[in-house]
Amino acid sequence: PSLRRLSLVGNSLGGLYARFAAAELFDGATSLVSSLRPEAFVTIGCPHLGVRGHTFLPVPAPLLPLAGVLFGRTGEDLVMRDSDRVLQEMAGQDGPFL
Repeated sequence: PSLRRLSLVGNSLGGLYARFAAAELFDGATSLVSSLRPEAFVTIGCPHLGVRGHTFLPVPAPLLPLAGVLFGRTGEDLVMRDSDRVLQEMAGQDGPFL
């Protein structure tokens, strides 16, 4: 059977990956995602705007650089200390990700 529709579901960081992939594969001329008609996009517990300031316990600013040391690139992304500002670009009003 031929695929015609696409639904994306992501939990937590997977929601960010799904959102990024959908934006990268979206064809504005046809409104298709990778030649498929978008059906549903669902994220659950997804930190679309990062987690700095939204943690269960306040994280002192001097400890934020440790996120990258402890959790690698994912930690840097989530506390919005990544060098290429992926989450900030994704959250921008004029970007292709909203």
